[in-house]
Amino acid sequence: MNELGECVKACGSLCITCRGQTCTECSLNAELTKSGKCKCKKGFKEENGKCVYKCPNNCDTCNPETGECVECKGGALKDKSGKCKCPRGSKELKGECVGPCNDLCNECSEDKKACNVCVEGAKQLQGFCTCEEGLLPYENTCESKCNSLCSYCEEGVCKACVDFAQFTEEGSCRCQAGYQRLGGHCDAVCDNLCLECSMCEGNLCTACVENAVLNKDFKCECKEGYYEVDGMCQAKCSSLCIDCDKDNCFACGRNAYLMHGVCYCKEEYSFVGGECK
Repeated sequence: MNELGECVKACGSLCITCRGQTCTECSLNAELTKSGKCKCKKGFKEENGKCVYKCPNNCDTCNPETGECVECKGGALKDKSGKCKCPRGSKELKGECVGPCNDLCNECSEDKKACNVCVEGAKQLQGFCTCEEGLLPYENTCESKCNSLCSYCEEGVCKACVDFAQFTEEGSCRCQAGYQRLGGHCDAVCDNLCLECSMCEGNLCTACVENAVLNKDFKCECKEGYYEVDGMCQAKCSSLCIDCDKDNCFACGRNAYLMHGVCYCKEEYSFVGGECK
């Protein structure tokens, strides 16, 4: 390593000591690969040249030093041990807490408590649809690890992704942040809240969706009192809530119950069209 840090640059930001372009010692929570490069250990991710804890499933914000979850996501709630778990009657699917009538269900039971028919490539498990072994969920289908974003596949294992795509923990390919999947490639897009944009490769937005505003970086963000849901800005008082302030609900509507300032559908009901039915 020289005074200019050229050795570190050649061996990667996670390398402490290297010889030529081969690393001999990695930084904290990183390990050497067979190719002489450093990568973060399982359960960690690279951030600003360091390996920090990766947020657990259903966790939106966590402490990078300890891995402890600070805030849950997708409708999950903290249990007594501090872990985020889906409420009773729902399960995790792609980071969200969903009922049995999810994207992988073709036909749901009349009482909405179980799925009768799953999509191709999925099977029933305790009333829920889950992808068969070796397949992964994508939108409303189950696909192999060698999906359309895999540029080289060998014996069912993807070895390389197309441009602007990266490997997931499961070994499949997905588009990098700022890009969206269109067929077998990743196209640059403006952010989710952008209505009109130019020079999309730089994410330069010129008009935002309703209840969103442009910031100084020409990115859209929801106005105060609103939050992003599927590319739209919704009022923090959800459709199930009949009385709330900026952050918490105080009273829920029909067929819903209140827990930690958030309204959830009762066990025998499902969330459909903004209501518990």
